[in-house]
Amino acid sequence: MKTKKRLRALTGAITDIVLAAVILLVFAYFHHGRMYLLGRGFVEAPAATAQPTAAASAQPTPETEAPDETLVANGPFTDGTIEQTENSYRSANVSVSWTRHEDRSNDGLVVYYVADIWLRSSEYLRTAYVTNGYRSVHDMAAESNAILAIDGDYAFSREYGPIVRNGAFLRDTGFDDILVYYTDGSMRIFRGNAFDMDAEMEKGAVQVWSFGPALLDAEGKSIDKFNTNIAGLNPRAALGYYEPGHYCFVTIDGRQSASVGMTMKQTAQLMHDLGCRAAFNLDGGQSAVMSHNNGDGNWENDFVNSPSGGGRKLSDILYIAEAGA
Repeated sequence: MKTKKRLRALTGAITDIVLAAVILLVFAYFHHGRMYLLGRGFVEAPAATAQPTAAASAQPTPETEAPDETLVANGPFTDGTIEQTENSYRSANVSVSWTRHEDRSNDGLVVYYVADIWLRSSEYLRTAYVTNGYRSVHDMAAESNAILAIDGDYAFSREYGPIVRNGAFLRDTGFDDILVYYTDGSMRIFRGNAFDMDAEMEKGAVQVWSFGPALLDAEGKSIDKFNTNIAGLNPRAALGYYEPGHYCFVTIDGRQSASVGMTMKQTAQLMHDLGCRAAFNLDGGQSAVMSHNNGDGNWENDFVNSPSGGGRKLSDILYIAEAGA
């Protein structure tokens, strides 16, 4: 009998303890509603996050934009605001600035211009062209909503040399020096028979230019011998490549008392001194034109350089523009 009484007493005590524990747990649940069980312990529940309303959502304006796919991680881009001066343009995806330089080390005073170009995507370096006739750099740049433009390779004025423009295949005929620009932002120069159009299109070629000559060798060193009859002092235009997303446009004034121009060898040395890994000579002479958009809608007075004879009409240009321009 004593054993049964002790057992009932023990059972009652356990029941009381369990009931008390349940009461405490229920109290804790309702009193500390911001605590919840996770794993073996309790952790602070995250505070509710206020959801933005339609009225509070920031809407993009024409003066701002979001960063695009990145070719260069740390270029001199903005956080989205467009900043434009008389010799520069910067946004979230494009950064272009151009500077004037003088050189008296060779055959007299030479004035040249270097545009430093940073792009987040290969689509911002494009070409514009006409297949029948000629147009000024200004006109083609204005119609393309370009930020900066330079003359091209004059390929449409001859019947030879491969052509790819903005991803579109147009012609595949032989040429000595060929420059290819790919969707990944890289550039490569080919010599004659080393170029295979089908292979390079499969690799993502979006532009193929054929003028030249190449100004640097495969190691980035300046070349001093060229198979050309225009190696003497002349106005020049060149395209330089540093790395995917980083390039330069260069124009060299010549045939003027204020600037005598450069030889091909001197131009090659200049591109090497600028730090380019590859460099390609574009159409020069009176064609050597660099033009910019200063935002007033009047391209006719927006030369960066001083072209010989005021420049001339061409068949094609290279230019920098924002997406959708």
